[in-house]
Amino acid sequence: MKRCSYIIVLLAVCMPFFSVAQEKKPGAMKKAPKSYEAFFKKDIKKLEGTFPVYRDAQKCYVEIPAASIGKDLLVSGALTKGQNAGVVSSITSVLVFNVGPKGDQLEVKQQICSDRASGDMAGAVAAASLKPVLFSYPIVAYGKDKQGYIIDITSDVNASGKLFSFPNQSVINTPAADRSFLDTVLVINDGVKFMSLRAQSTFTPGIFGMPGRDTHNAAWVEWSLQQLPDRTIAERHADPRIVYDVISYNDYDKNPNGVKKETIVKRWNLQVTPEDMEKYKRGELVEPVLPIRVYFDKTFSPALRSQVLRGVEEWNRCFEAAGFKNVLQVQDGEPEVRIAYHQIVYSYVLGAPQQTIVSDARTGEILSACVGLSCQNWNDNMDNYTMQLGGYEPKVFTDSLPVVFTEYFRYRTSNTLGQVLGLLPNFAGSMAYTTQQLRDAAWVREHGISASVTDGCIFNFAAQPGDGMTLRELFSKASDYDRWAIEWGYRQFPGMDATAEHSALKAIAAKAKNNPALYYAPAKSFGYRVNPNDLGQNKLQTALLGLENLKRLSSRIEEIADQLDKKDDWMRYTELVGVFRACYGEYVKVALDYLENSWYEPVLAGFNDERVHYLPKSQKKEMEQFVNKYIFSGMPAWLDTPDVESVHGANVAMGMNLLIMPVAKNMLEYTRLMRLMEAQEKAGDRAYTLDDLFALIDNGVFLNYSASKPVDLYRARLQHNFVKEFLTACLKLNVTGRVDQLCFYLQDRAAFMTKKFEELGRTHSDLRSRQYYKEMGVIMKVKWNTVENAAKNAVKK
Repeated sequence: MKRCSYIIVLLAVCMPFFSVAQEKKPGAMKKAPKSYEAFFKKDIKKLEGTFPVYRDAQKCYVEIPAASIGKDLLVSGALTKGQNAGVVSSITSVLVFNVGPKGDQLEVKQQICSDRASGDMAGAVAAASLKPVLFSYPIVAYGKDKQGYIIDITSDVNASGKLFSFPNQSVINTPAADRSFLDTVLVINDGVKFMSLRAQSTFTPGIFGMPGRDTHNAAWVEWSLQQLPDRTIAERHADPRIVYDVISYNDYDKNPNGVKKETIVKRWNLQVTPEDMEKYKRGELVEPVLPIRVYFDKTFSPALRSQVLRGVEEWNRCFEAAGFKNVLQVQDGEPEVRIAYHQIVYSYVLGAPQQTIVSDARTGEILSACVGLSCQNWNDNMDNYTMQLGGYEPKVFTDSLPVVFTEYFRYRTSNTLGQVLGLLPNFAGSMAYTTQQLRDAAWVREHGISASVTDGCIFNFAAQPGDGMTLRELFSKASDYDRWAIEWGYRQFPGMDATAEHSALKAIAAKAKNNPALYYAPAKSFGYRVNPNDLGQNKLQTALLGLENLKRLSSRIEEIADQLDKKDDWMRYTELVGVFRACYGEYVKVALDYLENSWYEPVLAGFNDERVHYLPKSQKKEMEQFVNKYIFSGMPAWLDTPDVESVHGANVAMGMNLLIMPVAKNMLEYTRLMRLMEAQEKAGDRAYTLDDLFALIDNGVFLNYSASKPVDLYRARLQHNFVKEFLTACLKLNVTGRVDQLCFYLQDRAAFMTKKFEELGRTHSDLRSRQYYKEMGVIMKVKWNTVENAAKNAVKK
């Protein structure tokens, strides 16, 4: 009791203090903004500009003019030197400053618009569309004559603040105060730029008994704040035949009884000047009101820069289809800031390639872009690239390697530029042309090797010696699909109303009908059209030509290795042999695309009436012959490189096993089995079906369960991998716990295979094969029990 009385007395004494503290409101201690005269002392230096900057020995302030309140401001950060140079901060965006309700803070909001209405629903949409405040700054002082608001951004430019931060770079986002500082402040066009050095030490804990260690990083960071001009851009509604990156919003006006989801494409704001309008209508090429500035910064050597400029010119020619010339204008010197309105900056980076596209989330207008072309991909894949080209021109391994290097970066410049202009990669581009066209030098000079440079195929491996193409002409470039897509995306229609413009755009899109050069397939889709390693309308023909080029190199690999590396340790030889075999695998695996022989197309009146399309089954025989010869029958004699086994221990049979494993996984991947089952039920003889797949496997892999054909080491590995992947697919599907046609089908297939293995274990004429099949029968039974138990457990749960 005594102890309790002490507590009561103590609370009674302290209560007045608690009451006073509670009565004080959070904002009561805030200081009111100073006048300009009280703030601007003699120890403060001012940098005039669109956004005046004030600095003293400890602090940095920026003034947001009253004229900029409520206007679009482009806020960005980019690493200019140090680890991951070229990376752009993920906070880069269009922001708006507004004065807070109490008048003592600036609130920062992001420009977004997911709901729109101007009619009867306008009031409801406005009431529901309150933009959240991202963060706010106390107003330290007013600008001169109260025509601005001064805020403290010291933590932004020195450490990790609100307006400027680098959340996507943890190694520099919590800099050490004693080693990080604001270096310079520079006035830029309609804005200001800050250059800061950030240094940081991060402790990495040790593992497995190893001691931890400090990792030290430093980077120069460019922060910028730029006011965007007042602008308008006509929306262009997406068309599934020409695929751009898009934004979506809910439109409450178009459907009086509900809401309609609208999707508009992302594109740059290109307009015709009033004085050129009549020329444009007559079909003459004109320059846009505001061209797009393109910089190749000082990370590019002069020699490389002169070559990659050709990638820009490819797209300028594409813009001619839309009636514009000189849209992309390459600038001399360095950009004053990395992220700026109507500007693209290319850098040559040492790490992974990167790409940042800044767009307006309300209209889809692309505002700015930064692209880092990387030497990393080149270094990782150089042997693969030269192996693909070496059968056509052996000099690529030595004398012509500089040509390959510069042309590769020309291709990468063009490939990324297509995406920066708004297009999504089109992985159907490489299937646009016939094998004959790909071997016609005049055709290739005009059209390149793919209808779109955004496709993943880089080289014309179908070309053969004597076809008359230069080494540069073997590389992909912007072509038919790219020109057509730019025409649809950027063509202006002066004087037309919305209905007429819609009809004009439909007419451009309709050119895709029955034209393989204008077909689009996204990277994430499935089907025989989507493969970055394919080429030509008949992929098997071009794959055979690629194999012919490889075959020419098979006897020269040791000689090539000696030319590339004068050391006498055989390491370069074994590396090249590994790449040689990998190229073989990539060529032959394109045949597997014919198993996934369905694809989707948009259903549009007057254009296409069916969503799902199937490759004609007549191509089945050609594909099966190819698979049986180049995958199931073992290695061709010319692929044998016996020296590798003696110096490295990796024989060709082991190398072929690296091909067998992904082939088995590809053929028996459970989602493929589901789609083939669907094709079997819906399309029947029109499509390649599950029955066709297992007939191919029974014949090519299991030799139709022949009791007279012996099983060699390669065959045993082949069969074992297929059994393993079959059971893996069954396990993923939990076939015995599901009730559908595919599950019943695979159960019957498992029982059939087990029965055949057990029969061959008793009846095969070859003793070793008999013992082998007996073991396979046991494996099937044991593993199938695992599948059944997993399914039962899944049902219980």
